[in-house]
Amino acid sequence: MFGGICFLFRGNMLCGTGKPGFMFRVGKDQHRSALTRAGARAMDINGRPFEGFIWVDPEACDARALKGWIAMAVKYVAALPPKGER
Repeated sequence: MFGGICFLFRGNMLCGTGKPGFMFRVGKDQHRSALTRAGARAMDINGRPFEGFIWVDPEACDARALKGWIAMAVKYVAALPPKGER
């Protein structure tokens, strides 16, 4: 989807990496607050915005910040129903 490696939580996309940096699925409710964090920018593919998905510049993301991004993504994705096996 975005040309990188993706990590799943209970079968749902959680986070990943790609050429633009780290990608986190934070959900629509957390989208605006996520954009206020250092190194964050909205994700879009071919000019189409993907609300609830955030790119983060790895240069602006130390170990503590990375843990925070993962926690934000888990908060959203853990509330989703698990996907069954394909």
